[in-house]
Amino acid sequence: MFVSYARLDYARVAPLVAALEAEGWSVWWDPEISPGEEFDGLIAEALENARAVVVVWTPNSVGSRWVRGEARDAADRGVLVPVRFDQAKLPIDFRALHTIDLDDWGGDTAGESFQRIRRVLAAKLGSSQDSGDAEWVARTTRSRAAPAGSPLKRRAGMVLGAVLALGIGAMLIKTYVPEPEAVSAGTSGMGDDAPAAEATVSSEPSIAVMPFVDLSPEGNNAYFSDGLSEALMDSLARIPGLTVASRTASFAFREAGPSVPEVASALQVANLLEGSVRKSGDQLKISARLLDGRSGRPLWSETFDASMQDIFSVQETISVKIADALKLQLMGSETLVPIPTRDEAAYEDYLRGQDQLRREGTAANFDQAISYFEKALARDPQMGVALAGICTARWEKYSLSRERALADEAIEACIRAYANEGGESSVKLMVALGSLYRGIGDEEYALSLFRQALELSPNDAEVNSGLAITLRDMGELEEAARLQRRAIELDPAYWRYYSDLGAILVDQGELESAADQFRRAIRLNPDSPAPYNSLGGVYWLQGEFLRAGDAFRESIRRDPEEMFAYSNAGTMYFYTAEFVQAEEMFLQAGRLSPSDDRFQGYVAEAIVMQPSRDPADAAQYYEKALELAQERLEVSTGDDAARARIAGYLARLGRDAEARDLLESLGQQEDLSLEAVREIGMASLFLGEQARAVEHLAVARAAGLPAWLLTADKRLEPLAELPEFQALIADNTTGP
Repeated sequence: MFVSYARLDYARVAPLVAALEAEGWSVWWDPEISPGEEFDGLIAEALENARAVVVVWTPNSVGSRWVRGEARDAADRGVLVPVRFDQAKLPIDFRALHTIDLDDWGGDTAGESFQRIRRVLAAKLGSSQDSGDAEWVARTTRSRAAPAGSPLKRRAGMVLGAVLALGIGAMLIKTYVPEPEAVSAGTSGMGDDAPAAEATVSSEPSIAVMPFVDLSPEGNNAYFSDGLSEALMDSLARIPGLTVASRTASFAFREAGPSVPEVASALQVANLLEGSVRKSGDQLKISARLLDGRSGRPLWSETFDASMQDIFSVQETISVKIADALKLQLMGSETLVPIPTRDEAAYEDYLRGQDQLRREGTAANFDQAISYFEKALARDPQMGVALAGICTARWEKYSLSRERALADEAIEACIRAYANEGGESSVKLMVALGSLYRGIGDEEYALSLFRQALELSPNDAEVNSGLAITLRDMGELEEAARLQRRAIELDPAYWRYYSDLGAILVDQGELESAADQFRRAIRLNPDSPAPYNSLGGVYWLQGEFLRAGDAFRESIRRDPEEMFAYSNAGTMYFYTAEFVQAEEMFLQAGRLSPSDDRFQGYVAEAIVMQPSRDPADAAQYYEKALELAQERLEVSTGDDAARARIAGYLARLGRDAEARDLLESLGQQEDLSLEAVREIGMASLFLGEQARAVEHLAVARAAGLPAWLLTADKRLEPLAELPEFQALIADNTTGP
């Protein structure tokens, strides 16, 4: 069995574990991790192998994303056994489950509360002991192997930007890469009373910068203390021979909990830097100290009284003194801390903007980030990093809404940032530009930018992931997977990297492995809607419509404004011939993202498929979809899938000659995406060219399109009697 708990409750949980072990059961909890072992992988493996998961709810654990994520995973598999101390108020989605209260337990294994746990666990673990609590008997779960046949084959230029790039449905897996959000693990922090017990830590020069504590009187300057911590990471990363743990990994240990050796061992670093910031107006008091990861012994400490004008010199001093304490040789007179501005107020606004970018990727958060960056630029028009921030935020917002004006503004901001930096482009700007050029279809230039960034900063997880996503879009899936795994190795606590790896595995046809990655992302960030949406997409591709629907509903529950979850739910309804419900879901997606042509087109298709509806009702949606798709091509001229969708819209509107001309043009291209090939097939069908439709669907089928999707799509019924089409679906052995 697996025991999930908050580290602050160690003393409370240890007697319970001992009592369970005394019953003869094998119990896994995190003290089982040997020093030096990779903690996330071991936890994930132990959780997945557990036949019972005991979740210990306390006032500490209910606030832990890790515990909530593990509890959700166990509930989904029917292996959850919840217990409670201190009358903890359970998370809302667990209040309906019967939970055993242990406040009066006192360690008595003969008492009724422990005996209830014993009976429930006996039932789950297959013991012969009596089981009286039938409501907890494990339910069976369905599983389905990945569809048989060839994995998705990708050539240079072939873009499958989404799992549901199949004509109906939208982007399951969003591949934009905003800066990581801190992961709250419910454990951590260090102090003077750290135990001296040794732990196995890295023997190489390495360091983790822990989040500096905000000691300001108002307690509202966390953005500044976090920004200082991140700036120190950047400067220390410039020291030759020194490995610096990622921001997400370090910030996972924000709260009080494990000792210095435990944190150093988990992060696999030899040293930790911790500190505090007291900010009052323009005045700063910054305390920093370097700790030995093995013993917790201070190696260096100092307090700086300074003003905002001195902030960069203080950062430089701290970095140099750390290098000296670790006996690392700096390169000549190299400056470790670049100075982005001489205006302290502009720098504060920049830090506030960066703080907003780290939050969940919503339009409101992007707008707030842009506002702060613009305030910084108003004070210092030459502040290149603020321009880079606007470039990133505007492009991410465009990725959500596809509003043409946002794309123009993003491109303008990026061009200004590049001109401002000249040939000395920062890694951060290279990442922003790379993401933008990848988005507008210039993948080769995006690739060159990410490769330059990787050369400058090979241990930057964001750079490795950005390059992986670019290579994925170019069809280089093996190298993309390798780089994405490298990003995870560098930053094992950031959920999005697991989700991005899952997207690559989907493209490779490894659906079960992809689902595992999405489940890991959920455990790391159970409040985000995105990985639930992606997991639902995998279930959908496997024909597991009920499980897909559950995942999509979880995504919507976490963010009622998540347009892709509505679209994907609509896809599920469409392929089960529930076209009225599909129309409603697509309308919701279109309401949330009115500039995305796909949602308008999907509404129209759902209307056309309803016998009781007048097909003319769909015309306005096709017209709008056509207009929006043409705008999309103005931003991303290489979007062959959008061009193929336009052919389909024209055919549906009766503009057959225009549709045929466009299909003829597309037919002259060599490197079309799977999505584009399938859309060409559908457009040909709409034009009444059945043989041509089957020809293109056969190409899509050979590239990995599941056969059952061809069977389930009611629009393809006119092809059913054709021998060539029957051959395409002959191996439909894994459909629903």
